[in-house]
Amino acid sequence: MPLEHILVDIVAGTASATGDAFFGEFVGHLASAIGVRYAFVGELVEPERSSVQTIAVWSGDRLGANLEYTLQGTPCEHVAGQTTQHYPRDVRTLFAGDPLVHELGVESYLGTPLFSSSGEPLGVLAVMDDAPMDDPGNALDVLRIFAARAAAELERKRSEEALRESEGSLRALLNATDDTALLIDAEGGILAMNHATERRFRELLHAGGVDGFLNRRVFDFFPEDVAEVRRARNEEVVRTGKPARFEDQRGERWSDNSLFPVFDRRGKVVRLAVFSRDITDRKLADQRLAATLADLSASREALAEKSALLAQSLAAEREQARRDPLTQALNHGAITLTLRELPEQQTGAGTFAVFVVDVNGMKVINDTYGHLVGDSVLVTVSDVLHRDGAVVGRYGGDEFVVVIEGADRAAAERYRSAVLDSLTWKHVTDPETGATVRVAVSIGIATFPDDARSVSELLKRSDEEMYAMKRQRPLMPGGFAAARLAADDRIASAIGDLVPIMVSPEPLGDKLRTVAHRLAMRGGYPLVSFDLFTTGRPQSVAVQSGFIKAPDDVLHAWQRAQSQVRDHPIGTIVDATRAPLIIDDVSADKRATGAQRDLLGAAGAHSFIAVPLIAGDAMAGVMSLGSRELAGFSDSDAEFLMAVAAQLAAMIQLIRGVDDRDASQARRSAA
Repeated sequence: MPLEHILVDIVAGTASATGDAFFGEFVGHLASAIGVRYAFVGELVEPERSSVQTIAVWSGDRLGANLEYTLQGTPCEHVAGQTTQHYPRDVRTLFAGDPLVHELGVESYLGTPLFSSSGEPLGVLAVMDDAPMDDPGNALDVLRIFAARAAAELERKRSEEALRESEGSLRALLNATDDTALLIDAEGGILAMNHATERRFRELLHAGGVDGFLNRRVFDFFPEDVAEVRRARNEEVVRTGKPARFEDQRGERWSDNSLFPVFDRRGKVVRLAVFSRDITDRKLADQRLAATLADLSASREALAEKSALLAQSLAAEREQARRDPLTQALNHGAITLTLRELPEQQTGAGTFAVFVVDVNGMKVINDTYGHLVGDSVLVTVSDVLHRDGAVVGRYGGDEFVVVIEGADRAAAERYRSAVLDSLTWKHVTDPETGATVRVAVSIGIATFPDDARSVSELLKRSDEEMYAMKRQRPLMPGGFAAARLAADDRIASAIGDLVPIMVSPEPLGDKLRTVAHRLAMRGGYPLVSFDLFTTGRPQSVAVQSGFIKAPDDVLHAWQRAQSQVRDHPIGTIVDATRAPLIIDDVSADKRATGAQRDLLGAAGAHSFIAVPLIAGDAMAGVMSLGSRELAGFSDSDAEFLMAVAAQLAAMIQLIRGVDDRDASQARRSAA
């Protein structure tokens, strides 16, 4: 086909198309006119320009999918940004590493670069065929002629995209603020507005969306008197070409408004950009400030008084920020800062004592009675520690650090003794069960400079002494339990004794009697009873020890009473809380039934603990123990007995399961 006919066909086919539509029409007509199978136009991917993104691809008889490919190792590598390249044949051999030419079966290639009007590389225009192209002839002329058109269209496309991006950025910028932005013509006609303006108009005018505002005059939305003032101000800006700024009040709202002229090419004001910011809060603040200044001017004494109150309030807030909210002792940061500053403040023979105080059995208390009781214990300890000028800080969960300036070892020992003596009479009552929880601590001491000269070493020495005291302390002060083993060893020893008993072949009742005897004799608990719950009535096993000699009729009466009554207050409480219940004085505590109080009194038991036997989620029974002393059970006893009860409950459940299985097999055999 003659060159002029080819050019006419391509021009006619693309004359009315622009943008992406142009490129699609262009590559189709180009491939058809030249007589090749493939034609494409692509742009360089910024900023590296090492790859090409196709804009339109003609493949055979239709538009193909666009793709992005790396230039290196392709026929386009020396075209983009460089010069026209022609490979008449053997393209697949020349570019063996290019999978696309193999996939398309390309035999020949002709490509030319695209440049912008300023000479910057834009992309490539290329045709390919599955047959040799030894004489490019008209194809080369066509590519060179239309490369300029394609480059111009590509440059225009980029400009449009940049404009859309710029407009989008401007739109996003205007919509990102709460200030209103409005564009009007010289006569006040609304041309555009941001989201804030639209919301403001809806609030003030109870109108619909933005479509209801565009192409209407802004003055139509104001009362006549306001509209006249606004119109005159706008006309002044249009006439002078100078911006204007004013404040405006509508109802209770204030706004700060700015008018900026927009000029055409001849310098004529054709539009106005209106920006408005709500300054109601600022106005109210200014009014409050003015009133405050007037009050201050009227009375300097009032100012001084308010300043003093403010200073006191700030000081109180700063001090409160240093306090542990639960105990009101200094928090970890504040007591640490106090410790760091003390050595620097000592001069001459200055001394001070550091105490590390650990609350005994805190985990047991929390696990047994809950964190509310545990919190009450911490508060009690903190209250007792605040004495003799001591600076007290909560250093960790159940640990306090105390500092007494000017205290030597003797003074520190006196402080420790006073704290321990005071805590001997302190206890906390569990509101759910009424159980009494004793409060006890272990205290370590280190003095500056005799024991150490650095804060870290003082804390270490004091901590070591505290743990030494904790290891030496009895589980509860005084009474028959004063010489009991340490808790962990005691639990392990008891369970080791009881397991062989529970796995013996004797009936369950006999096993429990042996267990009760073992607890009575080795554990130091004078009276032990097991009440097992079944689908029928509770079964009771009561055992006496050598500490309390109860008549046989009393023991039998206890068993009968427990077998007949399950829903008494103690059983209800233990079943609900799944925690030990301690009664310090049986004769005075109403949670025990009258029959129970009489029977326990007849047996010589003055205090009592009920421990649930929990197997899985079910309560298998209750283990009850009595002591001939008032308040004979401590939180350490509760910890020990809960551990024992857990093991016993598991073994009881296992034994019952075996018994049920054997009984079932016997019934089947009999049938």
